[in-house]
Amino acid sequence: MPQERSPLQVKPNGPFAYCHTHDGLVLRYGSWPCEGRKIKGRILLLNGRAEFMEKYLETIAELNGRGFDVLSFDWRGQGLSGRLLDDSFRGHVGAYEDYLIDLNLLVKKIIKPQGDEPLYILAHSMGAHIALRFMHDHPGAIKRAVLVAPMFDIAAIPLPANIARLVVNLAVKIGQEHEYVWGTNLVGAVNHRFEGNRVTSDRARYENEQRLISENPSLYVGGVTFGWLAASFDSIDIVRQKSYCHRVKNPVLMISAGADKIVSQRAQLLIANNLSDCRFETIDGAQHEILMEADRYRKELWRLFDSFVSNQRLS
Repeated sequence: MPQERSPLQVKPNGPFAYCHTHDGLVLRYGSWPCEGRKIKGRILLLNGRAEFMEKYLETIAELNGRGFDVLSFDWRGQGLSGRLLDDSFRGHVGAYEDYLIDLNLLVKKIIKPQGDEPLYILAHSMGAHIALRFMHDHPGAIKRAVLVAPMFDIAAIPLPANIARLVVNLAVKIGQEHEYVWGTNLVGAVNHRFEGNRVTSDRARYENEQRLISENPSLYVGGVTFGWLAASFDSIDIVRQKSYCHRVKNPVLMISAGADKIVSQRAQLLIANNLSDCRFETIDGAQHEILMEADRYRKELWRLFDSFVSNQRLS
């Protein structure tokens, strides 16, 4: 029987806070200042679909320990931010432009007024996708970005891409945009048992997330709607344009999970090659949630992160 351990966690310095979006939703955000040491900068931590800030307390502690203030928030439709449908467990968004407007609101109204230290991004999966679009739309706002297992195409669809898009577009056209994608439901693609999960090989970190949800079921999000998938396909088409990527001038470190079954590594490499200043690295054997992976994979991620953020040569 494997030895039990608890991932490193920190408690928020003060309560989470809330703000309102342009369309009246509530966004929950959090701030974890780096205390007792010289501040190197600020990290905007962007999580993936169906995630929430509490899941990343270990990562936040590690960033604080490296001398960074950390700021994060729950995307609309997940965590303890406002949900968009009466069935609050359905993973839904109308368009990725809504995510971008929310992110810009947080940066402009909350993050920028807090100080002049350099602002970096550390983003996972869907959050990394949105981060790329934010850097395109707001050049100069971010110093450097680390994109971890970015969602530039979706691998976890059991249909050829062209067929999947036809089905999704038809479903939206006939008014099914708020309905679960076939094959998903309240549970969605999430396997609540560690055995057979497709995101991490680390039992303790996986079960920590399940514990957090069991303690506060309002954090949970189930499967995605046809509307969310249609919005994702639309945004994927945008970022895959070579001319679009060329306009992103920020230095980017893209870290791919070698054993990823959720998003496409091929699409990641395509985007990396189209960016003006991007270093592409693969962590062999790691599954999709590298920040929730076993220590041997996370150690390599932090080595790459430290070298990149300090602008040292990666070797």
